[in-house]
Amino acid sequence: MTDRIEVRGLRVLARVGVLDLEREQDQPVEVDLDLVVDLAAAGASDELTDTVHYGEVCDAVAAAVGAGHVALLERLAAVISDAVLAYDPRIA
Repeated sequence: MTDRIEVRGLRVLARVGVLDLEREQDQPVEVDLDLVVDLAAAGASDELTDTVHYGEVCDAVAAAVGAGHVALLERLAAVISDAVLAYDPRIA
């Protein structure tokens, strides 16, 4: 069985775009995340270690997005996806 943790409206600053101004200035980006993970152990134990700490996932996404400029939103999506999947191997 898999469950889903949904994070909606995560606002982060990104340097994204192809125009000179977009390369030089951060702009707000709103991100939605769907973390597919089995939460049965956490439901039974009530222990944080048995679930995915979505606050830390959000921090990892913010750090990855803030790490540097990307030209395309598609690349930014890949950077976000890589950060989420690298955070915890239980996330699908």
